[in-house]
Amino acid sequence: MTTQLTPIRQEDLQPLYKAAAEDNHVVVAPTHVVSRDGEIIGYYSINAIPHVEWWLHTEKVKALTSIRLLNQVSTAMSKCGFPWIQTVIPDTSPFLPVAERIGYYPIGHGVLHFKQTGG
Repeated sequence: MTTQLTPIRQEDLQPLYKAAAEDNHVVVAPTHVVSRDGEIIGYYSINAIPHVEWWLHTEKVKALTSIRLLNQVSTAMSKCGFPWIQTVIPDTSPFLPVAERIGYYPIGHGVLHFKQTGG
């Protein structure tokens, strides 16, 4: 059994979505599929969505200003050709209750990790 990572093709999308859904997972901006013996068993999204980290002072920046700034970031990224952005919104953020109302949708719960590649 050989497990392979290959660039995604159009014909991989529907089988990928189906396999992930059957395993109770979502697919977000796939760039590569993982397959074994012709069966799709996973995917990776490699640098497909820019990640935006941010902090705005909870007492010095009002909610409306936060929303305006986030919309400016979204517009800037769109002008750079990125159709999506992602960000982490902590459970303690006052922005969390309004995030979905302005277009930021949760894709699941987990802990964000990072690893230095040495590159």
